[in-house]
Amino acid sequence: MYSTDILTLNEKIKLLTGENNWNTHSFNGKLRKVVVSDGPQGVRQHIIDEEGRSIGTYPNTEYPSIGALTASWDTEAVKTVAALIADECIERNVDILLAPAINIKRSPYCGRAFEYMSEDPYLTGILAAEYIKAVQSKGVGTSLKHFAANNVDYDRHCVSNEIDYRTLREIYLRPFEMSLYTRPLTVMCSYNPLNGVYASENRWLLKDMLRDKFGFEGVIVSDWCAVYDRAKALKATLDLEMPYSSYAENELKAAFERGFITEEEITASANRIVNMINRLDEMKKDRVVTSTQEDRNNAAFETAKNSVVLLKNEDNILPLKNGESISILGSYAINPPTMGGGSGGVKPILRPKNLKDELSVLLDKCTFKQGHACGGDLIKYGRMRIDLENAYGTDKAIIVVGDDNITECEGYDRATIRLANWMEKFIIEAAKINPNLIVVIHAGSAIDVSPFEDLVKAIVYCPFLGQETNHALSHILAGVQSPSAKLIETWPMSEEEGIIKTVIPGPYVNEYTDGIFVGYRGYEKWDIPCRYEFGFGLSYTEFEYSDLKIEKHSETDYTVSYNITNIGNMDASEISQLYIADIFSMVARPKKELKGFARSFIKAGETVTVSHTLDASSFAYFSVVRDDFHVENGVFEVLIGASSKDIRLKGSIDVQTDYDTQSKIHNYRENNPLEHSFKESFEMDE
Repeated sequence: MYSTDILTLNEKIKLLTGENNWNTHSFNGKLRKVVVSDGPQGVRQHIIDEEGRSIGTYPNTEYPSIGALTASWDTEAVKTVAALIADECIERNVDILLAPAINIKRSPYCGRAFEYMSEDPYLTGILAAEYIKAVQSKGVGTSLKHFAANNVDYDRHCVSNEIDYRTLREIYLRPFEMSLYTRPLTVMCSYNPLNGVYASENRWLLKDMLRDKFGFEGVIVSDWCAVYDRAKALKATLDLEMPYSSYAENELKAAFERGFITEEEITASANRIVNMINRLDEMKKDRVVTSTQEDRNNAAFETAKNSVVLLKNEDNILPLKNGESISILGSYAINPPTMGGGSGGVKPILRPKNLKDELSVLLDKCTFKQGHACGGDLIKYGRMRIDLENAYGTDKAIIVVGDDNITECEGYDRATIRLANWMEKFIIEAAKINPNLIVVIHAGSAIDVSPFEDLVKAIVYCPFLGQETNHALSHILAGVQSPSAKLIETWPMSEEEGIIKTVIPGPYVNEYTDGIFVGYRGYEKWDIPCRYEFGFGLSYTEFEYSDLKIEKHSETDYTVSYNITNIGNMDASEISQLYIADIFSMVARPKKELKGFARSFIKAGETVTVSHTLDASSFAYFSVVRDDFHVENGVFEVLIGASSKDIRLKGSIDVQTDYDTQSKIHNYRENNPLEHSFKESFEMDE
């Protein structure tokens, strides 16, 4: 067991910043060095030369983006991928994976939205917990990030995000609170100021909320270069500044000498870092690699298949049929974008094969014509005509477009959610040539499809699927597997009609005027039409919902069950969703809120029963007056749907309680991995 007792005061101060970009100090063996690496789409470990400089990154498995993984709504897939990433951490001698990122997808313009899980705090919190548990079960630590409210990257070092207390507790802090029971080794603070104070210096955020209210006892680490005043950050209980800073040590020494910080505060942070090292050593027994590269490639493929979202399928043009003539247009069919840009990028073990080659294996009686149009070359060399000629006369045409790792990237935001002008023009002209046009879109967040949606027969969304992109996509297009993924954010009717029309705030402040009405909550609150709602996704089969049952165990504890029947001709998975609506609330509340979900594989003609457990957290809102979550007495509707708009079954619950619940225990119900029970201090109406 390591201890700070053997460290001098100067060594304790030095320990509070990194030795370099990726390691902590060891002080010639007094402590063990801790190695960290980026994630969550895979291990992004840098190759370091003798002078400590990065000269590239090691190749590793590139899994679907965290946004794609979430679109599968599959807790088992999340656990599988997270554990496999941990295996690669072990092979690379990485102690802590800097993942998962669970900031709310408030705006589709966010440059790194592909790294974030959802616009919904419940879905995010449930899957984040599974990710953390799976990684740490292998003896590898995690870093839950970015705490808090890093929802856009525009001027993230300067602009203050102004958010009221209730909104913070219900939306932006909620996923962190939900997943902290997993005891992530570290929590990473964000760059942005929150309500006028930088997150790294925000004692209310880090000490009062994260440590005191949420019970986090681990290390708070900065995002890279997110510390602006090291002494103020220490006062806020930020422990570890990353990466190495030549100023940090001197700033802390000067602040200590003038009495601004104390030796007790320095030692407290140093102790938390040393405790983290000791905990890593305790976890060593679990650091056993149990997968092969073949296992990882297969998991990347299976997860990618389950993350493809079918948005439109007019006349059942998909799946493709063997024997058809098919033209494939666009360079992204050959070299698709597989991830967004920035610190989450991975150098993949494999690169996707040509979509035409993948489809040829599955549809051996089809004839294919391959186009070559790409990017600026379309305009510069007038190559659109060549591809359009390829589209003429074939039974169906597939055009592959989207964003890449420059369009969607950490450090800045998207200027528009529309495709590049040449891509829109390409689609519109191709639709004139071939009436059976299928559009495949690669992107990490919502796209404005209004310029062409009415002109094409099908739209397939691939939310950055990783190294197995075309392998997975071909299986969906060819009908080997039915699409089953569903959207994790609302797609607006158009850029002009979305709730968030721009991410560029004022020069100092970004006001979150939408409050708790983020995503589908806001679209429903203000009756704003959307193109595709939260939870939406089509299938090659049809599902029928029936037999809703609600079993009461106490005033706030229920079991909800229902049947889903596959009434089509193809085996497929269905993602069903449970929403709760407070009918007679005395405070402003969303029309409905997600409180349960399930992914169910159902064979053609078969019926499965799905069940959820509800507890006080399913009915609660955050009461600012009580400074706690609170359940009102009254009627709540239970809504079961195939999406947030497509509600298939309805029931009601009348909550009438005359007692207070004071337990502060966060209890995860192991018998139902999709439900998270929070026995928090829900004060009940008498």
